[in-house]
Amino acid sequence: MWWRRFWRSWPGSIFSGLWSWIMTYKFKLKVILLGLLVVVILVWLVPWSTGVPLSNGGRARITKAPLLRALFPEANTKILYEPKGGKAGSIALWQDLFDGPVFIFSGNDSNILLCLYDYDVHYCLFKIDTSKLFKPVPTNSDLKNVLFTSTWQIQDGEAGDWKEVLNYLYKAPRSLFVQQSVRVGVRFNQNPESIIKRLAFQGITTNCYQ
Repeated sequence: MWWRRFWRSWPGSIFSGLWSWIMTYKFKLKVILLGLLVVVILVWLVPWSTGVPLSNGGRARITKAPLLRALFPEANTKILYEPKGGKAGSIALWQDLFDGPVFIFSGNDSNILLCLYDYDVHYCLFKIDTSKLFKPVPTNSDLKNVLFTSTWQIQDGEAGDWKEVLNYLYKAPRSLFVQQSVRVGVRFNQNPESIIKRLAFQGITTNCYQ
């Protein structure tokens, strides 16, 4: 029979050996496959949420939509913020596989939050003033395309704000960056060095804000 000749040939020997290995370790393989399935479910179906430490004494929590939800319109990342001694509020920004907030931290002014946003091919910087209520954003701002809701005034960052971001990226401990940052969709290589390089490609460097 042809299958017997195949089984005795070297491809057949390889297949036979592989089958024997699978049968020997089938329990372990089941455990591994089950573990991979759990990881896929957690990553693609379960919302991701983390608390963010802030130097101004306020408390923030960032909640991302699951990756599967990010494939569809209206997915967003919500930033809940409770100022020290103030009234809590929130900001919701558009999220998909390539766009979303990268990190948030408190500015030199304790009422200000700075949020770096990955807008596909470039970074945007949003300045949130928690001492002022929301007002409509300019039509020529990227915020017009990515902002869902905001309790407070939010606008594009200015030169001084970009300088704060660059100082933060150069000086903040790696552990603090990890705590204050959010992985954007399927962008896995996200660290201060890679962000600084992309900002330089945009023409945003420390030399611009001396």
